Amino acid sequence: MIRRPPRSTLDRSSAASDVYKRQLQAALQAKEGLPITPENELLAYLTVEGFARHYGRLSGMTGTALQAEAEFRRNYGVSIVRVPSSQASKRTDYEPLVCATRLQKLEKIVRETKAVNTMGRPVLVGTLTVEQSEEMSQALKAAGIEHQVLNAVTNEDEAELIRRAGSYGVVTVATNMAGRGTDILLDEDLDERVLATFLGQVRPQLFSGESVVVECATSQVAAVLLTQIRELGDFACKISDDKTVVIANDRGFDSGLEPGRMQFGRGLHVIGTEVNDSYRVDLQLRGRAGRQGAYGSSKLIVSLEDQPVVYRGITGAYTSGDGSVRDSEAPRLIDRLQSAVEQDAELSLIHISAPTRRYAISYAVFCLKK
Repeated sequence: MIRRPPRSTLDRSSAASDVYKRQLQAALQAKEGLPITPENELLAYLTVEGFARHYGRLSGMTGTALQAEAEFRRNYGVSIVRVPSSQASKRTDYEPLVCATRLQKLEKIVRETKAVNTMGRPVLVGTLTVEQSEEMSQALKAAGIEHQVLNAVTNEDEAELIRRAGSYGVVTVATNMAGRGTDILLDEDLDERVLATFLGQVRPQLFSGESVVVECATSQVAAVLLTQIRELGDFACKISDDKTVVIANDRGFDSGLEPGRMQFGRGLHVIGTEVNDSYRVDLQLRGRAGRQGAYGSSKLIVSLEDQPVVYRGITGAYTSGDGSVRDSEAPRLIDRLQSAVEQDAELSLIHISAPTRRYAISYAVFCLKK
């Protein structure tokens, strides 16, 4: 990606400057009419593992270490200890959704964003590249959804965009959000405003005599909503299967009429749009919601036309006759895709096979001990 002005090459998923190797940088500079800079000569390199082993003691803290416990033990020789959180998590992680085409995926993301944002909940849509964020922005704009974009192009406004990302009714499309090292702080009165907005939406249906089924994110949210509905009027209410609030009309629960269906949740809602190179990064993006005991939710929406899926051709066993993915098979497809992506990412770190890499690390340890 080229930034103007001044013109420089940037990594497509972050704002970091990027310099191509093997004369590609000079070719790009010539194309853009820039002064050609001499290519740097690589005299030596050191892997992260090799650098870490120069220290007598290693320690660190991350929220996703358990998922890479074997790697930490093998490459760094350290064990993982889980520190209990100070507050119980209230985040709801929904099952992934796999669409047949990329167009269907965009439509699903727009529909999901609109449904959640209608009640005032902030939404964070995470993308991997600047191109994906711009494509997502165009889809939201076409649907009339106001939003802000945080990527390498708008990186100077990062602090202000993140400050607003947890505000009432704000939709944010962000590239590489998992690696930005900052929390999205929610408005102090966000949950109260979201609840008031939702009650304002459901009230006309209740007073018109309709029955409503509300699918809530958690049982705690369902209990809060049930209490508030009862304060609206003398409605017959109950909670079924732990997280669903059923509000009956004046004919009771067995009126025979098809009830209206709605969804209700609290806090930030995170939507992932593609599988990352590391499951830990997916967890970090998901973890933007539900911080410090706050409510939140997350959902991954991908398609069979996404590059990682097409490249590996692993969809056959999970699709039905029309090419769509069965809902029950979506989690298995995502797990298999994640494993394949992580394996490819690990092997591409220094362009040698995993056994050779482990042998190099072992040899480095041997040399240090001598």
